[in-house]
Amino acid sequence: MAHVGCFLLLILGVCGLSSSVPRQFHVVKEQKNWTEAQQYCREKFTDLATIDDMAEMEKIKSAVQDAGVREAWIGLKHGSSPKWQWSLAGRDFYRENEAEFRNWANGQPNGGNNDERDGEDCVTNHDNKKWYNYLCKRQFIFLCYNGTNSTHPYVLVYPGKSWTDAQRYCRENHTDLASVRNQAENELLVKARGSHIGEVWIGLFRDAWEWSDGRSSSFRLWGPGEPNYYGSGQLGFCVEMKSSGQWNDESCNEHRNFICYEALPTVEVVSPQSPFYSGDAVTLRCDIPKYTDWHQYVWLKDNSKVPGKTNQTITITLPHEAGQYQCYRQREDSSVAPYMSRPVNITFNGESTFNTTLSLITENTLVFDCYLGYCHC
Repeated sequence: MAHVGCFLLLILGVCGLSSSVPRQFHVVKEQKNWTEAQQYCREKFTDLATIDDMAEMEKIKSAVQDAGVREAWIGLKHGSSPKWQWSLAGRDFYRENEAEFRNWANGQPNGGNNDERDGEDCVTNHDNKKWYNYLCKRQFIFLCYNGTNSTHPYVLVYPGKSWTDAQRYCRENHTDLASVRNQAENELLVKARGSHIGEVWIGLFRDAWEWSDGRSSSFRLWGPGEPNYYGSGQLGFCVEMKSSGQWNDESCNEHRNFICYEALPTVEVVSPQSPFYSGDAVTLRCDIPKYTDWHQYVWLKDNSKVPGKTNQTITITLPHEAGQYQCYRQREDSSVAPYMSRPVNITFNGESTFNTTLSLITENTLVFDCYLGYCHC
């Protein structure tokens, strides 16, 4: 029988379809190869764990240590299509198309073997403001990004290190290696490097690692010398997380404990757009990941079940049904406790929206009664 430990992370994002939702993580103390672990997670929960940033990584590491697990599979597996991405993976850091900004020099990027095992897959900023790709083991000085300093966000660091060691230093002492979202930031980066001539590491890199759930998180936390693609790799190479928090690539056919995640429900307002006014009919939708054994939706208002509301979508009328709404879906196996969505407060604007110009006829009297967002006469 599997021993499962779980903990809740409320991961909040703001970037459209890629934004995160609340997730429950489960440390499963059962030995399986990566493919078997993936199948287990998809049957019992949502998928193998995807990790988005350092803050989330620290909480997962604590849970693994509390469970007494030495190493555990996460949802990262080596694929066949390398792509460029930034070390700083925060979803709310990039607006539309900003993660795709590039300032390559002519003929760059080179190293066309498309294999990050021996290719030139890490990027520098040169004193001519252009970008060049190099072997990641080369040692250059580097630029960190400090998210707590909006005036001087880039920090030039000596002495030179490999790209991976530079990344580790930036994460431990600042936020991450420097990301560059537009030309204006590229100019700031040039100023931060001052009179230094030559190459400076920034946070752009290329790899072919892919998350089991299809997410695009570029967060990595490799241990020293990793990934090294050591072993037979008959089922490919997959990633295990050590109790130290560092990652190691391992043959996917090895047996390990593993970490699953369960995406929790969310309440979405379908219509109308806020602000709401008295008299509005507001439609809410309960978005829940797909499971095979769900039975019916349950809605709560101010922590009490709403009778007769068992569909995915409900409509409420203001002002009488204003309040705090949550949802979950009851599972057929009643011994499995459902997870609740975050509460969403549905309130309304009490100011009148009535505005007109009247032309009055002598001796006629019009009486208007205006209240809580709408008027009648």
